[in-house]
Amino acid sequence: GNRGAKDKRPMVERVKGGVKLFVGRLPLEATQDMLRACFNEYGEVLEVFLIDSARGTTGARCAFVRIGSLESAERAIREMHEQRVLVQERAELGPIQVAFAKGEATRFGLNQEREQLPARWQIPVKPETAVNLSAPVDPDS
Repeated sequence: GNRGAKDKRPMVERVKGGVKLFVGRLPLEATQDMLRACFNEYGEVLEVFLIDSARGTTGARCAFVRIGSLESAERAIREMHEQRVLVQERAELGPIQVAFAKGEATRFGLNQEREQLPARWQIPVKPETAVNLSAPVDPDS
């Protein structure tokens, strides 16, 4: 089949199998074990990769979690994105964010908008300060 035609990932990614998820707004206290336990509720966790926050100012970091199947991935996103608080003591950060990692949604023929969240979502935004960044700018206004 031509399933591979849409697959723009590097070979090393393809070999690993599973579905790669992006996890955002993690407290700095979050550990690989915590994430593994968390995602294990939804399916087999193949890999957990924590990314150290370069800025370190937001007190949040992100991670990639590779989970066994698309079904598990979708359920994890549905039930945890903006809902699950990983470290109770850091609840003020807001719930974690879970999305398909870049390239994953496209690869499964899903809406690309479901892929990795933009960095500006890392910090909870008050609705009145949120700006529609996708709106075209009218120079005459």
